[in-house]
Amino acid sequence: MKCTLCVSTGKLNTFVSGFLNFRRSTLDRHMASADHVNSLTDKKEQSRMKATVN
Repeated sequence: MKCTLCVSTGKLNTFVSGFLNFRRSTLDRHMASADHVNSLTDKKEQSRMKATVN
């Protein structure tokens, strides 16, 4: 499984290359990780920038 959000923002973690541990706790840890949280922020900023430019 891959995190498309982390992939799209160029983060380097196990969820970018593909991960086979499908436990809920692993997903919860990833969602709380700095990489994932920063990816969310990056995506929001990209959207705001596009809206401002348009």
